[in-house]
Amino acid sequence: MSSSTPEAKEVKARGLALFQAGRFAEAESAWRSILAANPGDPDALHILGCILSQGGRAAEGLALIDRSLELSPRNAAFLNNRARVLLESGRAEEALRDARKAVQLEPAFYAGLCQLGGILRGLGRLDEATAAFRRAAALDARGADAHVGLGNVQRQRGEAAAALASYAAALAANPANVSALYNRGSLLIEMGEYQAAEESLRAALVLAP
Repeated sequence: MSSSTPEAKEVKARGLALFQAGRFAEAESAWRSILAANPGDPDALHILGCILSQGGRAAEGLALIDRSLELSPRNAAFLNNRARVLLESGRAEEALRDARKAVQLEPAFYAGLCQLGGILRGLGRLDEATAAFRRAAALDARGADAHVGLGNVQRQRGEAAAALASYAAALAANPANVSALYNRGSLLIEMGEYQAAEESLRAALVLAP
């Protein structure tokens, strides 16, 4: 079965839906069947690699992701996912390299810029992290992740008021953003604003018990 036929596309869509739903065992089975029919399919190699990585099999997953990038070396999404796997494996500098390349290939890559900002923040490169998150926010003012990331950098700098404003912007974009609610509540505790902190944390717990 060709990977471009309607039947193949339907099978891929079903496999992707299983992965996104967190049904990793079923998703793995689906993508292995796709790969068996088309061993050189970069999408199948890549998504199966992501599934294995999220299932605690990072080395196996990374090997498949590497193969997918050999076939599709300018795929920004593939590079961004590889950066995530490397970061989760404690290889932050390598992750940074892939994240930078992803946004160089696709300068308007919102998720890539957010991940780049997060990696830079973790490495203590706060000016660069700020720039990455601001670029992401400029691309999508309604994207909550960029505002949360910027708030986290501002909090790390000791800029509490600016961080609260960024978390507020995230919640204006998406009132159900658990990270914004939790980080806002945690910061408010540090500021001694206990009632407001309790309200924020209770709202987070309603969304993520």
